[in-house]
Amino acid sequence: MTRFLYIAMIFVWGGSWLAINWQISEVSPVVSVFYRFALAAVIMFPIMKLLGKIQTVTKADHIYFMFQGAFLFGLNFICFYYASHYLVSGLMAIIFSLATILNVLNGYLFYREKPAPSIKWGILFGVSGLVLIFWRDLVAVELNTDMLIGVGLSFIGVYLFSLGNMVSVRHSKNGISSITSTSYAVVYGSIILFIICLINGERFIFDFSIKYVSAWLFLGLIATIFGFTAYLNLVEKLGASRAAYILVITPLVALILSSIFEDYVWSLQAIAGVGFIAMGNFIVQYKKLKKPNKKMFGLDV
Repeated sequence: MTRFLYIAMIFVWGGSWLAINWQISEVSPVVSVFYRFALAAVIMFPIMKLLGKIQTVTKADHIYFMFQGAFLFGLNFICFYYASHYLVSGLMAIIFSLATILNVLNGYLFYREKPAPSIKWGILFGVSGLVLIFWRDLVAVELNTDMLIGVGLSFIGVYLFSLGNMVSVRHSKNGISSITSTSYAVVYGSIILFIICLINGERFIFDFSIKYVSAWLFLGLIATIFGFTAYLNLVEKLGASRAAYILVITPLVALILSSIFEDYVWSLQAIAGVGFIAMGNFIVQYKKLKKPNKKMFGLDV
């Protein structure tokens, strides 16, 4: 089941890059993010409640759900959407992959968890592979104010995402399932986004084009409800550092889709980058595959 979730997540979040691009329209980025998570909230929470999948939690848990919602389903995506106005997608992909490194650092900072050497080497190979793949975008970037703003927003977004991962680890240690935490967090995230929209005076218009609606449905139902629940389940079972390696691999799926829908042309450097990422993934997963009964956070992986 863990391998299925890992592979499924790669394809689901890999497709999210294209879907987010399809949502660029007259609708404000903040409003689009709100629409995405509001859809997930009104679908996921009632259904999981009816199915009896929502656990009984404490008031303290709700405070952490609120932080998780802000970090994973709100503020981080606002940073990413606005950063996309300043940066090429390749540079954003590389910055987003830094979540693997930040999860290692934050894991030690908050929980004193030391990463295995295999994870360190895997991250090195993976990020190097991304640099090779997006090398043309990187060398084309001009160092200016807009670029620095984009990098700053992206890094803030990635760090918030990593903090959300740390909250998820806290839930795992307290026996809270990924379904329960995601259901509550996406509700809190939607409320936070709605308040931000009101403060900013955003107009709640909607784009009824096939592209926008299909992207909205995919991002809200599949990438959020399935995607984040599966990802947080992997955080529970594999640990935040190993689960976050998905963020290094997903750009490959995005590039494949881009070559189909957006005429992306592969270069030798990009192909070499794929090899580096594949090697990095093997290194990250090797120890787990060799010793399948190893436990992490008290769970079999």
